[in-house]
Amino acid sequence: MKNGRYCRLGGITLGLLLLLLTASPQLSASVAPDIHRQSPDADHQITIYANQAIGPFNPNLLGSNLPAWIGSEKTDRLANAQFQQRVKATGVTLLRAPGSSWGNQYGWLSCELGVNQPKTQPCGDAWFWAARPSDYIGLAKATDSNLMWTVNPNGTAKEAAALVAFFNGRIDDNTRIGIDQNGFDWQTVGAWAQLRASRGYTEPLGVQWWQVGNELYGNKNCIASGWEIYWTCDADEYVRGKGVGVNHRDGFIDFNTAMKAVDSSIQLGAVGWISQTQYNNWGNKVIAGAGEVMGFYTVHHFPFNDAAPIASTGQQIITQAFGTWQAIKTDIDGAMKTLAPGKNIPIAVTQYSLATRATLPQTNKLHLTTAYALFMADSIGQMAAQGYGMANQWNMASGDDITDTDFGLIRIDHQLQRTPAYYVLPIWGKFGSAMLGVSHSFSAANQLSVYAGHTVDGAITLLAINKTSNNISSNISVQGALGPLFINAGDAFTLRSTGLDDTAAIYNGVATPADDLSNAPPLPLVSQNGQTVLRDYTFAPYSITLLRLSTQSAQVKSFMPLVQSSR
Repeated sequence: MKNGRYCRLGGITLGLLLLLLTASPQLSASVAPDIHRQSPDADHQITIYANQAIGPFNPNLLGSNLPAWIGSEKTDRLANAQFQQRVKATGVTLLRAPGSSWGNQYGWLSCELGVNQPKTQPCGDAWFWAARPSDYIGLAKATDSNLMWTVNPNGTAKEAAALVAFFNGRIDDNTRIGIDQNGFDWQTVGAWAQLRASRGYTEPLGVQWWQVGNELYGNKNCIASGWEIYWTCDADEYVRGKGVGVNHRDGFIDFNTAMKAVDSSIQLGAVGWISQTQYNNWGNKVIAGAGEVMGFYTVHHFPFNDAAPIASTGQQIITQAFGTWQAIKTDIDGAMKTLAPGKNIPIAVTQYSLATRATLPQTNKLHLTTAYALFMADSIGQMAAQGYGMANQWNMASGDDITDTDFGLIRIDHQLQRTPAYYVLPIWGKFGSAMLGVSHSFSAANQLSVYAGHTVDGAITLLAINKTSNNISSNISVQGALGPLFINAGDAFTLRSTGLDDTAAIYNGVATPADDLSNAPPLPLVSQNGQTVLRDYTFAPYSITLLRLSTQSAQVKSFMPLVQSSR
């Protein structure tokens, strides 16, 4: 928090001490211990341990997806100024494109040029109305967000390498990409950088994260319930490719080699799954075969996607989701330890939400409600606590589907309405750079999830998710290395609504925030008569609250306790 004061410990500021104890890598695979420690003797008490650094809070957990089917700037979608402002206001760090299964059929060059190019991948089923790679460049620049791209695994590795050149190359780079097995000459890096420049973007975008294919274990040619289009059913062939010469089909290792030849700094993610033995041992085979070269391991998770039991109520969602992320991480970590020992490969959840099946309309409609906002907020906290490296919520905007449901945080077919879950990203975005230890007496599964952290300028943060229909009051204290710290200033970011089924939310006390959220600043905590404890702070029913607290040493005699102002 700006202008916050620090507790001094032997001449070293608390903020500096914490920064020395923690690191903030862009993609971390470390496993953090459970920060939801229970304290049965501290009823209605939350204690933050400012001197116990748990691990970094990775900003790449605040990602989303943005599918190309919402349309290009030609249809006034990605270039729409209000849409761009609302995307920017979320603070989203990483937008994955071109969108789910489309990634396996999206021929980037054909889509960019608006006509299918011979010997290259077509633009899906004549998707020439869809967003082009250059449209995404414009959006990324307008919203200060980064892109993650899913390359078409049915194409060649050189075709994907040319896309790296389009996004990341320089016009004067004469590095030759060459002719692929289909006979298409992909020329030089500079040739595709020049195509980008002709669209108005002279400077490289610098796309760092790349995924090779989407959910390829779900190949419709391999399983009765399949949904993806891919050339093989075998995970080993996905990794190593198949055939020789002009008959060779490129696998993950081929893509990794060709794409990194254009830009060695990029990271490639291999398609995995949350259970390593399912889909004919897909996950285990990918980890064993690609563990030496993959930059990260990608999984998707929709916990209520199965037909039975169908999660038809918000209460089921907010109480059953807790703990899922730890189980998934444990399964993957076990396989990594055995099949890729010592590699410390980050896990990226590049799609997560409730459900996507059209046969689950009741569950799908919950994406528009407060229940989904609570699920999303707790999922981010759980993934942070478990040490996931990246997360992309499904999705930022998608439009109405065949069940008349919109999965987007921004309802692009409904005057850009913002769902309650929209405000989860800007709230978590103020959490800070690191996680701290915290103890409390509430059930994290069905009462109150609590996460503590600190910002780079020394503010202590507390994010709480009330999963009940009642107010929850608690005393909040901050413990330093030398004892309790005085809370001498602070503010609160809040998301509230009238119930789990509510499709409208109140953000920081404002029912209709401005596009940039400027008319909904955090609510100040007002000083009254000094204490070291924020007493009887009330978390509203079905709410998300982020407190930012400025603290100082108890040795300083001038202090004040805090209460939240009303609006």
